[in-house]
Amino acid sequence: MLRDVLGKLVMETKLLTFLERLLGEPVAATDTITVSSTQRARIVAWLNDNSIPASFSKLKSNLIRVPELLSGAAFAEKQQTDAPAPQAAAAPAPSGPVATGGAAVLGIGIDIQARSSMPEAADYRSDRFYSANFSPGELAHCIQQGDPLLSLAGIWAAKEAIIKAGAGARDKADGLAGVEIAHAADGSPRYGGCLISISHDHGVAVAVCVRLA
Repeated sequence: MLRDVLGKLVMETKLLTFLERLLGEPVAATDTITVSSTQRARIVAWLNDNSIPASFSKLKSNLIRVPELLSGAAFAEKQQTDAPAPQAAAAPAPSGPVATGGAAVLGIGIDIQARSSMPEAADYRSDRFYSANFSPGELAHCIQQGDPLLSLAGIWAAKEAIIKAGAGARDKADGLAGVEIAHAADGSPRYGGCLISISHDHGVAVAVCVRLA
């Protein structure tokens, strides 16, 4: 019994220390924290590395209650995101795809990510966060760039934009590796059935995906 109690206290201390490094501010065991999508993925990777089963697909909310991370309640099947605030009714959108220059736009996605949201790693290929969310080809491409972390932030933003446009989804392993960005000979990003654009500036990456018919 005492061993179990001590083990829980040690794990709680480790978790709080990790969260404080991740968020850059003090975190208490009773806190509710607000995180980004990359921070959620990093939390899932840390928990799995510390033998606490975790799943990105079940950790759906950007508001996370710290006690539920250790208890496992954060990954319960019936977990729901916080209900959005009521909004005024918008004018009805036109149904069907929007025609543009001979092609039809089925969806548009945009995402922004800071370089600082990507964790440092001695070996990107073996790091759990990167192996769960990036393909070997994507990692090889980013490692060859002048600023690998900024390039990784751009690829992450593109993956999220693709999902928002309805052109991709997280794979069964709950990571983003299944949404794989290829690159043309000139370095421009490619994803089937989509137009992708990635831009970087002052430590921030932004990506847009236009899903075509």
